[in-house]
Amino acid sequence: MLFLAFHLPFLPASLEDLDSINFALGLRHFDVAQHQPHPPGYPLYIALGKVAHAVVPSEARALSLVGVVSGALAVFALVAWYRE
Repeated sequence: MLFLAFHLPFLPASLEDLDSINFALGLRHFDVAQHQPHPPGYPLYIALGKVAHAVVPSEARALSLVGVVSGALAVFALVAWYRE
């Protein structure tokens, strides 16, 4: 929860580089041959991005939200792993 609280207010408002633009283009039309996004295509990330984009209108924020939520879930997985 703390991870989300520190990251959600700072989601980017725009795309930053060529890779982020290609990922955003992949949300519109997934085509690895056209580098939308670049190979290997990251189909799970794009699928989750499309789900987030249905809720969040900005492509940049939708993709960032996937990353932040994944990071928050990774914290729980790491804690469980370290406890073992």
